[in-house]
Amino acid sequence: MRAECEADEEEYLFRAYLTESLRLQHENKYLSRSWMEMADHTPPPRERTGDEIAMDVIKGAGLHMEPGA
Repeated sequence: MRAECEADEEEYLFRAYLTESLRLQHENKYLSRSWMEMADHTPPPRERTGDEIAMDVIKGAGLHMEPGA
């Protein structure tokens, strides 16, 4: 029963996606995400801050930072 409800919901969402795509296409606009991205159900990757990127580079280079430096 639960699988049937999930399938019905997935079909409803797909139909809504198609309807919205067609509506926007008439206005020469498009959805920013594909159906496959939306149906994947995984959250989009989180944007990393500059500090996080810098720490990853430092660690990858095998360098160590001293506190307060």
